[in-house]
Amino acid sequence: MDSDQVQNFIRQTDDIPPPDGQGDPPLIPFPTSYRLTGEQERELVDYAVRRLDELETELGRKEVLQDDWFVGNSTEDKERPFMAKRQLYTMLHRNDVSWRPGLLGGVFQDSNLTVPLARRIARQMVARANNYFFGTEPWFAVYPVGVADRELARDIERYMIFKFDENNQKHVLETAVEAGFVRGEGVVKTTYETREQIYQQQASVLVDGQGRDLLGADGDYILDSDLWVAETESEVDPATGQPGAPVPTGRLVLKRDGVTPQPPAPRFASKLVTRKITQFKGAESALVYYKDFLCPLAAESVQQADCVAHLYDLPVMHLADLYRRKDLLNTSTEESRRATARAIELIRNMAGENGEPKAAANRQRSETGDGDPVTVETNNEPVAEIAELHLRYDANGDGIMEDIMLVLDRRNQLPIFYDYEANVTPDGLRPFDVVTPNKVEGRWYGMGAYEMFESAQEIVDLLVNRWNFSQSRAGRIDLWRPYNTLEGEANRSLKLNWGETYTPKPGMKKEDIIESVYLNDTKFEQLHQMFQFFLQMATNESGVANANDARAAGLDTGKLATGVRNIEKSGQEMFALYLSTLEPGLQEVVKRATYLTFANLDADEVFTFFEGDQETLGMLRAQDVRDLRVNVAMLLTRYRGEQLLQSSLQAKDLVAEFYGYPVELQPLVAPFFVDMLKSLQINFANEIIVPGKYSTAQPAAPANPQTGLAALGAKPPATAEANL
Repeated sequence: MDSDQVQNFIRQTDDIPPPDGQGDPPLIPFPTSYRLTGEQERELVDYAVRRLDELETELGRKEVLQDDWFVGNSTEDKERPFMAKRQLYTMLHRNDVSWRPGLLGGVFQDSNLTVPLARRIARQMVARANNYFFGTEPWFAVYPVGVADRELARDIERYMIFKFDENNQKHVLETAVEAGFVRGEGVVKTTYETREQIYQQQASVLVDGQGRDLLGADGDYILDSDLWVAETESEVDPATGQPGAPVPTGRLVLKRDGVTPQPPAPRFASKLVTRKITQFKGAESALVYYKDFLCPLAAESVQQADCVAHLYDLPVMHLADLYRRKDLLNTSTEESRRATARAIELIRNMAGENGEPKAAANRQRSETGDGDPVTVETNNEPVAEIAELHLRYDANGDGIMEDIMLVLDRRNQLPIFYDYEANVTPDGLRPFDVVTPNKVEGRWYGMGAYEMFESAQEIVDLLVNRWNFSQSRAGRIDLWRPYNTLEGEANRSLKLNWGETYTPKPGMKKEDIIESVYLNDTKFEQLHQMFQFFLQMATNESGVANANDARAAGLDTGKLATGVRNIEKSGQEMFALYLSTLEPGLQEVVKRATYLTFANLDADEVFTFFEGDQETLGMLRAQDVRDLRVNVAMLLTRYRGEQLLQSSLQAKDLVAEFYGYPVELQPLVAPFFVDMLKSLQINFANEIIVPGKYSTAQPAAPANPQTGLAALGAKPPATAEANL
């Protein structure tokens, strides 16, 4: 059903003539740097649609579009499609085993209890990994590559802490880690987002003597409610070249940008102004819903795959609003008029269809921690089924394979946008990163905890349910002889009915009429031992075994303090493998978000940060970071404080030792001390080790020409006697 907003948008553009025919001109509304003819564009769209169908078949997406696809499915084939297995692992993570009667059958049709063995392991794996990577603040560190610049590195780290707090980056990475341990991989998509509102307001704004508006460095009006602060600057020490303590300049600047000076006699005028408020502007990461992401199973990585697709639904009004905001309805030229006509025609085609998506899984969704999709409500607006493809394809026929981003209206098979990947992302790479704790060799995906312990979980549940089945009514056989009752003699088909009264024939005992045989041979002790065996194997492999697991598994080591410490030490060694595999994916997400933020930083950014209980204002200059490549280290961040302390203590001793040498020997040994300080990650070692600057050595009268060697404790070389 079309919304009134879309209809109003179309009516406002009725005076725009329809686009040219479907001849040679391309159908994309607004051309980009990747120029195609109409025929080349059609071939690109046909290839993309065909490749989408192939990927959906390969991954089994079409089979699992309905969340209850397993109901009534009696197959016991363990070679389930890729996405079917991911859904079953997600359900196990919620202790939902409603799929087992249909898929496994057998005893699970009568008894479907579960012992959450794999769930307990997975949850502790997630908790340990997240505590390792994100258990301290800050949970990441930024180091410039190249010439060390401590002040810039400090500002970059503070600014990224500020931005990551804004977009809740830490929570996204934590959910990606959870998805990795649950399904095998968590796909994170990082894009640059701007959320803003445009409105009008009657306000008192700063003006000059002619009544013209005076704007701040951020391009916004200066209101009478804005605050002014004292400006400071740091004088540079000519001896060291380092900035000194901040010194007041004696003038006031606008607090929100830190650079706009206050006029000598501020004048304000009341007027109706158009304002824009920005809620958020920066890189934003989100966990892609696993049924909406398509990548060939044989691909080694997302970047090397020939085609990667993200499927989602886009409200048509959002697209219309995008055209309107960018002022794309400007018909001043014939080219722009044709482009606008194509855009309007595209919107009409989208709005003319049924607004409901063909499958719920087509909606653009991110995930919560437990794997549930989050879908933004569209208020019954018409929506378009969007396929965002990242292809490696030669569409323009120049014989070179290009990396292309194509946004496609899948329902109408119409292109909305396409361009070179390098024009869309700052590094020319696809905006997807895969976080996995156990990567499958040569493949982009991984193996999660539920897949690792699937066989152990199934066997343990099978044993428990067989024991439960044998102890229930189903584990009893009733031998019923109705012909030994008066009612049964009259009715040979008399059924045993609980609660009914029957009359025995003369001379018949109850054992002659009915007898119950119980299947008492349940072999409980043997089942218990088997249960302990599989529990031992699973917890030992997981690397997260604790003392309680050891006791449940029947291990004597769990009863001794030494055994508990050995279990913990062994678990840390085992779990380190998962941490080392998780680190690259998490690090790439942080790097991508950092690069994307810097690439789109078009103005100096003012931000606030806290040092202890004190709030401080900082500023990052766009020209300093726009082309800066940074290295984001995450793995050792948890212990960064201890590492800095230890390295600083060692560096202090080395500096004291260096300046203990005589001044004349300092140039000789300086390179060795610089190398030692750099090995302790002291990037400004050359500024600390300066020969001849200081000396703590006690002056001594030179006893011979070998003064320097004597100071080092070396003996002078022996002088050969003359051979007379």
